[in-house]
Amino acid sequence: MTKATFFPKSDLILVNLDENTGKTETGIIVPGSTNFASGVVMGSGPKSDCRIKQRIIFERMNLIEVEHKGEKFHLVRDSNVLGVIVESKEA
Repeated sequence: MTKATFFPKSDLILVNLDENTGKTETGIIVPGSTNFASGVVMGSGPKSDCRIKQRIIFERMNLIEVEHKGEKFHLVRDSNVLGVIVESKEA
């Protein structure tokens, strides 16, 4: 089986969703987490401010799910990104 490659256009962002989207990896609980999701940017269009490997929080209701040959892709528009999570190691 061939694995599909997806290249986002315009301001779209390809996101690998976090499994537990109500809480970030560092334990930050996202208020109203049913309305919001988080994930890692896997690709971004040329008009997006997000970069690959950044972890972002975005509005779940604006998530676009596309399926191609059995593989699911999750997309979100740059304007629906609420912020970038920057994780730092404590001293």
